[in-house]
Amino acid sequence: MLGYDTMRLTANAIEQAGSLDSRLVSASLAATDGFDALTGELSYPDGTGSPAKTITIVSYDTAGVAQVAARIEPPLTNPEPGS
Repeated sequence: MLGYDTMRLTANAIEQAGSLDSRLVSASLAATDGFDALTGELSYPDGTGSPAKTITIVSYDTAGVAQVAARIEPPLTNPEPGS
């Protein structure tokens, strides 16, 4: 699913940039806010370069029943180097 979201996000950035120029596409990605992805909404807070998106890890028991193993929340700010 993440690969699917990545391709849709990239296609959206190219469309928003109106070009295949890597600088314009990169700027479009950085400006992404509220992109409706299959795995949830994606936004890139100013200056972080990382999407503000909760990661959910799912495991399956021996009967094949899915259960949430963990949820990882993104930091609200960019950590200082070395912290």
